[in-house]
Amino acid sequence: MGEKGILRKATPNLPSRDLERTAAFYRQKMGFRVEGDSYEDFLMISRDDISLHFYLAREMDPLKDAGICYIYVENVEVLYQEYEAAEVIHPNGKLAHRPWKMYEFVASDPDNNALRFGQASSEVQNL
Repeated sequence: MGEKGILRKATPNLPSRDLERTAAFYRQKMGFRVEGDSYEDFLMISRDDISLHFYLAREMDPLKDAGICYIYVENVEVLYQEYEAAEVIHPNGKLAHRPWKMYEFVASDPDNNALRFGQASSEVQNL
């Protein structure tokens, strides 16, 4: 068959009704930094080894149009404590072991985008 393409990394593209508000939220509450130039309709942020991209969607309905992404992490309990103190944990997103063998929680932003952070249950010592 010959050579084949190799997938290296994925970056979610999430909707935002206000990119400045989104940048401030992720910077102040979640420890991200803005990457690259400032664009009128696009935002790139990063923390550690991950990036999130946001596109301007002024007319989005956060109850219908929000996005979701899964972020694999190390030290999920420490990250949970950080985000719990920042009051960004989704009401139904408390840290818990899930049947799919992940120890995870969900945070949400002002546009109701859900960020699910998880670590393999087998890597966590409090089983």
